Amino acid sequence: MYRIGPHELLLCYSECAFYIDNAGHRSRPNLLIEWEGQPTNLAFHYPYLIGFDPSFIEIRNVETGALEQVIETTGQRCLNNGQNQTGIYCVMEPFQSHHQYIFQLRMPARSQPLVHDSSAEESSKLALSDVV
Repeated sequence: MYRIGPHELLLCYSECAFYIDNAGHRSRPNLLIEWEGQPTNLAFHYPYLIGFDPSFIEIRNVETGALEQVIETTGQRCLNNGQNQTGIYCVMEPFQSHHQYIFQLRMPARSQPLVHDSSAEESSKLALSDVV
């Protein structure tokens, strides 16, 4: 569950996510975020809701429910919930490997909902980076 402003909460389940008001009623009845996979972890960094499925990372826009990006991975899991300003840290254990790789999803600075503009699409994507 994530608080989205003073009057709304985003409830997240393994099948879907949706908004409720403080009284527990659906505040956006036409918006239902249905996952492509079954996330085992979630992170939130406005305007992104990030679902961590065992084989990919699914990034959704919380205002529209739109699938923004899918990042294929193997054996990864989330290490923090996205509440810090620097990004979301994850660990990946590649198949038949005795190593673990730590990486960061760097979050683009954004104070308002995404605008679907093909020229801005590439710059709005989350990026994987090595953690030093």
